[in-house]
Amino acid sequence: MGAFDGKLDFLTATEFVSTIVNAKEDSTGKLLNPELQQYYEEWLGFIWWKWEEKFSLMDHVKFWDSSELPNGIANEDTLVNIIGILEGQPFPKNKSPWEVVVLRNVKLKRVANEDELKTAIIFR
Repeated sequence: MGAFDGKLDFLTATEFVSTIVNAKEDSTGKLLNPELQQYYEEWLGFIWWKWEEKFSLMDHVKFWDSSELPNGIANEDTLVNIIGILEGQPFPKNKSPWEVVVLRNVKLKRVANEDELKTAIIFR
């Protein structure tokens, strides 16, 4: 999990994730993290990586609805609860098993500018 000052918009969040997903090796141009665009499938007792047919970051970057939070603000306890909810959710079939969940209006302790609301990014 990471945190940013202020509110992070969807475009900025998607661009941030895109730099990781689409990062390429300088010398060969191959993806550094091809598994981020692949899912695994079991066949004859073996696990195989398969490419997503129509990979889209929109399937992997999501915003948590802040209106569901008490007073619209999350704290560290709320984050623990949200992570627990996310852990219990399966990934969609035939999609790479990861997601980035963006949660705005987070109040954190032991960070710079404790009084300022943050945006939390949860990598799962």
